[in-house]
Amino acid sequence: MKKEQYGLLCVVAGIHMDICRYQPTFAKCLELTYNQLEVIIESRGCNIFFLDLPEFGKIFDKGLSDGYLQPEVSYRWLGRLSSGRVRLWSDLFHEVFDDNGDLISDADPNLVFFLRHLFAFAKKVKKECSNEATSATLEEFVDIENRFQHHYDFNRDGECLDSFPDPETDISATDFLSPKGGIFTPPEGEPEHASFRSRREMLHTFQKVCDRFSADLGPIKFGEIRPRHGTGAVADQAFGNDKYHFPTWPDKLSNIFPADQFAFANWNTVEDIGLENIEVPAKLMAVPKTLKGPRLIAAEPVCNQYIQQGLLRELRKKQPRWSKKSINFIDQRPSQELAREGSVTGEYATVDLKSASDYLSCALVARVLRRNPDLWHALLACRSEFVVLPGGSLLRMQKFSHQGSAVTFPIQSFCYYLIALAVGHVVEGRRISRKSLTSLSGKIRVFGDDIIVPTTWVEDLSVLLDLCGLVVNWKKTHYNGHFRESCGGDFYKGHKVNPIYVTYFSSAEWEKDPGMVSSIIEVSNNLHEGGLWATAEAVHRLLPDRFRDIPACNEPLGCLHLRSFSNGVSFHQKHVRWHQDHQTWTIRAWVILLNEKTQPRQTYQSLLQWFTESPEPDSKWKSGYLTGRPVSKYRRKRVPVPMAQVENIP
Repeated sequence: MKKEQYGLLCVVAGIHMDICRYQPTFAKCLELTYNQLEVIIESRGCNIFFLDLPEFGKIFDKGLSDGYLQPEVSYRWLGRLSSGRVRLWSDLFHEVFDDNGDLISDADPNLVFFLRHLFAFAKKVKKECSNEATSATLEEFVDIENRFQHHYDFNRDGECLDSFPDPETDISATDFLSPKGGIFTPPEGEPEHASFRSRREMLHTFQKVCDRFSADLGPIKFGEIRPRHGTGAVADQAFGNDKYHFPTWPDKLSNIFPADQFAFANWNTVEDIGLENIEVPAKLMAVPKTLKGPRLIAAEPVCNQYIQQGLLRELRKKQPRWSKKSINFIDQRPSQELAREGSVTGEYATVDLKSASDYLSCALVARVLRRNPDLWHALLACRSEFVVLPGGSLLRMQKFSHQGSAVTFPIQSFCYYLIALAVGHVVEGRRISRKSLTSLSGKIRVFGDDIIVPTTWVEDLSVLLDLCGLVVNWKKTHYNGHFRESCGGDFYKGHKVNPIYVTYFSSAEWEKDPGMVSSIIEVSNNLHEGGLWATAEAVHRLLPDRFRDIPACNEPLGCLHLRSFSNGVSFHQKHVRWHQDHQTWTIRAWVILLNEKTQPRQTYQSLLQWFTESPEPDSKWKSGYLTGRPVSKYRRKRVPVPMAQVENIP
């Protein structure tokens, strides 16, 4: 048996032990299932845990929401799901779904918690997905672009040519009703979505809400925008180059954000250093997500990314006060709390969108911001119109932006929020006013593509989303039953049932991946805090031998350590020493040292960096840039014991 297979089975055994501690009557069923898994993993490989069980976990979640299992789903090795007769973990499963596949009304939330762990604990393993999965994801990306009906042209000023609606004119979202003005070409054979209310009324209300919102954003004072650089990759520079040395600054960007005001510290250096007038395309990259497929992120040109970060600050600052009840760009907890409430009362539904940023069109954003043309033209100026695919081909994008752009998250949050707000006015028969906008905003939470609305709005919301060219992911949308998930919070009847993902199952190559050790320790700590103590111990045993002997403490330590609910510090006695200079007890433990190579400079870019970063007067600030990716190393070092734990030293 391979080490990875052994690691997977060790984690399963740990979860089984935690289940037996909760309910010993399941011991025989769990032993039988473990024996079956040993046979299955030898014949089918590790993908049963990486792909098959996580896929069934989605069906299980949908069954919790709908009240029954989908009848068309079946895995021969797992059993007949349509009848609720499964071979693996059958006794546990039948405590949640009966023999007919119907949800048991008083199902134990703790058993739901355990089953979701068994189905999904290996979902986010740190491995590269297959070339076929990457190709399929890229094909979907291109296919969405091909579904856009119109290809719009922009001139260098960011103004619209041909038939593209100019935000300064009286365009309207009702244009989406006509086949000529629609956003997408419907796929062949797809039935037309049945409307539950007047589509025109819904779109007209949506446009009026957008006008109120975009007007309340207020004028954009370009001279007050403070751009900055992000930490990610860029399209026109290799990692380790100086981002403050802009290789290009196209006229399209310069017409709104002049280079002499944004790319230079002062005018004395403008003539000395010329910037090329070239519009560099974004660069699409596939980054690991799950074995089912990668996540596609595009690296922006450094000049675009620099301005986008400044617009991101401006959008957060100018967000209308009445929308802040629904949108919080930093804290996900309000969304999680409303999802938990929805799982108890059933009053709120969690709605998820499929490939949310890919389906967000320029046409939709133009209508949302038609009463704020300055902002619209600023967004167009720093928007990448072309993207280079991994194969080298060039694609002209009709979507507004992609993952990787700093303005994608706030703009898509605004759009989805306004769609939900318009639906609320239509469903509840409210006239648009300051009072209605404020009161209905209290019933909505939006964080990116995670939307929470009252359950009675869901059908109408799906209609308006469809009219705007957006696609609801019904597999992850929950509006019936007592299961809800949003912003990393999964709830069943008010109980948090999040699975804790184990990302590594073999530490044989830990030296090539320094993050492996700290990740395994963090997962073990999360499992321990979640009450899965046997599973935490099983994950801890995945560590290389040299890292097994690490301290445990209920307070933060300046080293790799296990978290504990007990008072005191648990460590080997030989590692304790009194530090004469610091006058405190210390222990010898493993620490992570981050090796960063910074290149100092004494050029005009240093002054621009100081203006951009605005360090505090008493801070130890130095100009410069990283010349390579930070490298993590593990070293044994003496760290002090917290004063509160000194008396507990044996």
